Amino acid sequence: MSTTAAPPPPLPAAVPQHPRRRGLRDLLTRVWHEVRPTSGAGLLVCATGLVLAGAGVAHLGVQAVDGGAWSGPVSWRKPVVFGLSLGILLVTVGVVLRWVSGSVRRWVAGLLAVGSVVEYVGIASQRWRGVPSHFNEATAYDSAVFGVMAWAVGVIVLAVALLLVVTALPRRFTGGGALRAAVLAGLGAVLVSSWVGGRMIAEGTEVVAATGAVPDSVVFGAQGSAKLFHAVGQHGLQLLLAVAVLLRLSGAPARRSLTVTLLAAAGYAGVLAGVGASALRGESWLALPRSLLLPGLPGALLLAVAGTVTAVHVVRWSRGLADEPAAVVG
Repeated sequence: MSTTAAPPPPLPAAVPQHPRRRGLRDLLTRVWHEVRPTSGAGLLVCATGLVLAGAGVAHLGVQAVDGGAWSGPVSWRKPVVFGLSLGILLVTVGVVLRWVSGSVRRWVAGLLAVGSVVEYVGIASQRWRGVPSHFNEATAYDSAVFGVMAWAVGVIVLAVALLLVVTALPRRFTGGGALRAAVLAGLGAVLVSSWVGGRMIAEGTEVVAATGAVPDSVVFGAQGSAKLFHAVGQHGLQLLLAVAVLLRLSGAPARRSLTVTLLAAAGYAGVLAGVGASALRGESWLALPRSLLLPGLPGALLLAVAGTVTAVHVVRWSRGLADEPAAVVG
């Protein structure tokens, strides 16, 4: 008696992925391929940045468990904020280094990683000891830690300045005009932020000399927000780089990409100038003084225009990705 094998069960019908979901996935995938580090130096600085950002998040958990004031010279805020801020800067530099050629990448990555780690360890370790990390010269050890932190900041500034010079060299930076403009403007703002940090150190040192106590917060004049001025300068690089990268990925013409990026850079410079002017004049930005609004408001409008143009290009591009022939999932 002969038997015949039963036919295999039919394959499930191919299920096309939802166009929007596939478009978003392709968008994120292509963004990742555009910004991922492509050298050992880039990987080093990105990995260091992720570790510091992770340490900042971990200290946020410590704050939730331990409690205590969020502000003041001894608080968990400092290891949280400095970890995230330094981490974001390092990861961004890791992206920029993919467009930098030559051995200078290793110098930038090494200096920035070492300086950032040393500064963060000083800040976090002093908080765990329960003493201020800045302006603290109560003991020889505290004074030494503060001095090493100042040295570390100098190393970070040197790395940023070196990267800015290299970016200005056509043969060393291969990213094109829009990316070059974004990086130059962003790194210039980081150097401005570093200058503000130096001013903050000087102001805080004067307060300690006059009162014998570490200040809760450093202000310029009566109410000028030194922290806001410092923060705005520190993180413009990410904003401008995002504009240039998204325009590049969306297929915008090179001249238009450069124009929009320069527009965003001018707008950002206006906002930074407004925040800086109000801070240096000792005016609270919450009061919306003229020194803030005169350059700041036009700057914000320019940023809005640049952001809108970038968003339009990205939306059109993402719709094109969704309309491409989809792979099927069997």
